[in-house]
Amino acid sequence: MVGTDLVVVLPGIMGSTLRKDHKLVWAPSAGAVLEAVFTLGRHLTTLGLSAGLGDAHPQDGVEPGDLMPDLHVIPGIWTPIKGYDHLLRRLRALQRSGAIGAVLPVAYDWRLSNRYNATRLASIIHPRLERWRASSPQRAHAQLVFVCHSMGGLIARWYLEKHGGAELTRTLITLGTPYRGAAKTVEQLVNGVRKGLGPLSVDLTTFARGLPSLHQLLPSYACIDHGGSLHHLSEVAVPELDTA
Repeated sequence: MVGTDLVVVLPGIMGSTLRKDHKLVWAPSAGAVLEAVFTLGRHLTTLGLSAGLGDAHPQDGVEPGDLMPDLHVIPGIWTPIKGYDHLLRRLRALQRSGAIGAVLPVAYDWRLSNRYNATRLASIIHPRLERWRASSPQRAHAQLVFVCHSMGGLIARWYLEKHGGAELTRTLITLGTPYRGAAKTVEQLVNGVRKGLGPLSVDLTTFARGLPSLHQLLPSYACIDHGGSLHHLSEVAVPELDTA
């Protein structure tokens, strides 16, 4: 890294808070699985997406807020992860020391297509980088450094390869990014997602099956055991899986 670079931080799936009408509709925080489950359960009607959305925006008034803080639990869609407070504190300490120029966390609507979010990412960081470069002669040649967790790495890669980002970027750092997809996603989309305890459980299956982002985490490698050998998803019929 160079001391004038702009460091862009992208979280993983469900790693951004979501707002609607200036109110948080997705922000589980420290602790209990059930709290996270019921937070999502209460807002299913707000956060659910219609079929066939593809790379579009639903125009439902839901907007990304901030990177998820502290420890939070993903209710059956993904694994429990630590929030991003510690990472941001470390990067801002590097900023104060002069090791990096500035830190730009970018939250995004993790329900939506990675292609959509990469396009949105370009619209955010291009003008920000221009202003950063213009703010000082020493920053005239500043570049981007990406620090990405999980699905955030896929968004950054699409931006680099499809939106001219490679010419502006010095370094891409990804942590746990499923470049070839995740087999667990198949199980969730096919068998459904129901989390909780007995009668207190919440069925998240319809919600999960409506997420373009979750479908874009499907594995690109042979992962289906059929007839004694492994096959790609495109080679066998898998129930409840929206191939479009």
